[in-house]
Amino acid sequence: CFVLRNVGFDLKLVDDEYVYCLENDSDLRKRKDVKKLLCEADLIVASGFFELALEVSLLPKAILNKTYVHFWGGDFYRYRTPLKLWSVRNRWYNAVTLGAFKKMGGFIFLIEGEYEKFKNITGIQKRNFVAPMPDDVNDMIDFAHFRKQKKSVDLKILVGNSATPTNQHIEVFEMLSRFTEHPFEVICPLSYGEEWYREEVIKKGYELLGKDHFKALTGFVDKSQYTELLNQCQIGIFNNNRQQAMGNINYMLALGKKVFIRQDTSMWNKYKNEGYSVFAVEDIPQKSYDEFVQFDEQLGEQNGKNYEQLYSAQAVRNKWMYFFENVCQR
Repeated sequence: CFVLRNVGFDLKLVDDEYVYCLENDSDLRKRKDVKKLLCEADLIVASGFFELALEVSLLPKAILNKTYVHFWGGDFYRYRTPLKLWSVRNRWYNAVTLGAFKKMGGFIFLIEGEYEKFKNITGIQKRNFVAPMPDDVNDMIDFAHFRKQKKSVDLKILVGNSATPTNQHIEVFEMLSRFTEHPFEVICPLSYGEEWYREEVIKKGYELLGKDHFKALTGFVDKSQYTELLNQCQIGIFNNNRQQAMGNINYMLALGKKVFIRQDTSMWNKYKNEGYSVFAVEDIPQKSYDEFVQFDEQLGEQNGKNYEQLYSAQAVRNKWMYFFENVCQR
């Protein structure tokens, strides 16, 4: 069964018989049918600890004991902000949610290495697993087809994935500003996130790179259009200081693009350990323009094939089945 918060998006459901849509957060604890479901369930997975985080945290201990949080990244990295910088309300929120973590059965992370980050930030140790976000098996992308398409002669660079400060866009703009004598366009997806930060990024993008080198993407586009956009980019730079933007990073690797990420994130070890050819954002200031743009297409093709093997529907299913089988055997 699936319990979803209705946030205004149309859902393409294969079968809605076992889907419960909540109109507001408090429905999680107040609706009798949902409350009955949670009480009778053998296992509960709370995927993405965002909108419903507080309501989940206020559930009875008997329900929390059989709940595993499937963290996406931003939902636990928020706790690394020093306590003195939080408002009184946020301090209370943190106390409630951290208290709930201690009562839960365990945690699921998107990639290896995130549990260590979580443990260092919160001090909480629990049973933990790794399971990625699955793609829609009814809407899979043929990345090999895209890799065969004729490449754009104009250099396009994707920077970041959202209007959140952890993207650290401005640092990247400063790195690229010395290349403005060359023709290129930086594309920044800023469709969601913090409005104040979006405005700052756009302002600095024009200021440091100029209108001929900077383009902000502030609207939402559908999956096929966005994939086409990514395929028109030759380089992706993800200066995120935590695990973030992995949907964009994975797609760029699958499309055979040159990808830069930070070495001090768990993502760096993940991609290196899985055999991908990725590059360090920290090295960009030392590179000439030619070194920055140079990329062996054979490496890109290998990255694409690697993704197709590691993120096939069966590979993702196997990781989730490992979790279910191990937890439900207890």
